[in-house]
Amino acid sequence: MNIFNRPGTALRGSCAAVMAVSLSLFGAQAAIAADKDWPHYGGSPWNERHADLKQINRNNVAQLTPRIVFQLASPMNGLVGSPLVVDGKLYMPASNGYVHAFDLRTGQNLWIFEHKGNYGPPSLGGGGGWNDVGGAGGFGAGNMPNCCSNQKRGLAYANGTIFDANIDASVIAIDATTGKKKWEVRALTKEEDPSGNSGYNSAPTIVGDTIVIGTSGGETKARQFITAYDQKTGAQVWRWYSIPAPDGSDPLAPDGWWKFSDTTAYGLKLPWRNLEQERQLKDILPDGWKTGGGPIWMPVVYDAELNLIYASIGNPNPDLDGRTRPGDNLFTNSIVAIDATTGKTRWYFQILPHDLWDRDPASPPVVTMLEGRKVVVQAGKIGWLFVLDAKTGEYIRKSETFVPAENSWEVPVAKMGPWVTPGASGGNNWSPISVDQERKVAFVGAVHQPTRYSREATIGPELARGRDKPQNLGGDWQFDAKGSHGVFSAIDLTSGKILWQNKSPTGETEVYLGGVLSTSTGLVFQGEGDGNLVALDAGNGDVMWKFQTGAGVNAPPIAFELDGEEFIAVASGGSKLWGTPYGHSVFVFGLPKVWTPAK
Repeated sequence: MNIFNRPGTALRGSCAAVMAVSLSLFGAQAAIAADKDWPHYGGSPWNERHADLKQINRNNVAQLTPRIVFQLASPMNGLVGSPLVVDGKLYMPASNGYVHAFDLRTGQNLWIFEHKGNYGPPSLGGGGGWNDVGGAGGFGAGNMPNCCSNQKRGLAYANGTIFDANIDASVIAIDATTGKKKWEVRALTKEEDPSGNSGYNSAPTIVGDTIVIGTSGGETKARQFITAYDQKTGAQVWRWYSIPAPDGSDPLAPDGWWKFSDTTAYGLKLPWRNLEQERQLKDILPDGWKTGGGPIWMPVVYDAELNLIYASIGNPNPDLDGRTRPGDNLFTNSIVAIDATTGKTRWYFQILPHDLWDRDPASPPVVTMLEGRKVVVQAGKIGWLFVLDAKTGEYIRKSETFVPAENSWEVPVAKMGPWVTPGASGGNNWSPISVDQERKVAFVGAVHQPTRYSREATIGPELARGRDKPQNLGGDWQFDAKGSHGVFSAIDLTSGKILWQNKSPTGETEVYLGGVLSTSTGLVFQGEGDGNLVALDAGNGDVMWKFQTGAGVNAPPIAFELDGEEFIAVASGGSKLWGTPYGHSVFVFGLPKVWTPAK
């Protein structure tokens, strides 16, 4: 398809690997540097995913058109990543170990980096062991953390270097100009992690002279962690474990992950817990914390003034059966602040102690200013958005429930139970939210997907059945795919009230999983699983524009300015996990412009 009414493609490297549809965004090429990049996963270190635009607005957004389409014809498992734009170059993370770099002015593919490994057959992960396919002790077929596939969610950029992380727990520094590898390190050795239970599918975050990233693998036999690596060498600067050891090493959790709460920090009662029984089980299962889970699904966020890193910590392991993990299971299902210099815990806010439904905060937090106060905002699978003081972690408020809630606290038993919402994949899942600081509004794309749960009928006399498995849910679940739909909400951060809400048609591919971009011109962009990129009126949720990309838009859009023009970019590649249509494209949209030949 020639959407530009002109022949020709610009290629570098293998034609089977990458193709750029169109030679130029701008016609005659001007030697003007990009003045408004998108250099971080969330646009800025605060992850607000908000763009200060001047040109693209509610009056002309209906005129948006594809100005260039990059085709990534490398082997794909879907595209869920957020590209970076720096100095007129677009850097796109893909699945199966690939990173692509393009010149936005010419449409040329500058380089393709491949982190070699045996990633197939593609699955949600699948436990397995190590081999030497990727060189120095790499992962082989199927030996990736069981959840959730080998899709990269983003990259980091600093000082002419692209930082990439992979599901085999590798972190790689790539020269942004040449695409050549500068260094590579592994988070764990084969001896430390023989089953391959920890890996990366998040994006790294630039923090001073380091990059910081957390491991995923929430249903695996592992104690997950966040690591700071030196940007120049890859050397480990510090490591913070999401499950504190019961040795007093963390003053905020002197007894490790053991704590027994009947009420949360925001006043939610927990009547389904038998705290007396849990205390007795503590002595029977003293080592449960060593494989307690606590994945970090999405990027951490950094505030330089407070020198704090904020992270959303995921579910405990095993997921659905709390009998083998008595206590609150700190720091799972929490928002945590970590000292960026020392890697020490500064504060934590646990959203759901002793989770039994996989309602962890998967989406990355956001730092913003709200009525003169620096706050952390997080919307999670529990179906609430939380606002906390960024310096102290003090609870300020939570929102109204932004997804349907029914049988929410029905405890899993041996027999499959009733439909529960929010379910294990419901609420705000991985999808990053957007915060409009001026409007004091958060925009949240979410999932309504009822889930049925059961837990292990028996756990044996040792109370630890299944802990030796690479993957252990501690039970089973069923998802109502046909009854699923997306829910998009605008939430007032000053009150927690829902200002307006949109609902998608029913069906699994209709859920909202891509992520959000808001603009100063009153627009909100979101991708949809059916292939549409949609622009909404930030004030009332009305659809102002939509474009069918041909594949599931399960990735967050970005905005940037180049040579005086504003653009919106998004990946369109679908998701294996959610069964949305596959594709290989990165679309760059702009206002119409007459093409003139480059000279």
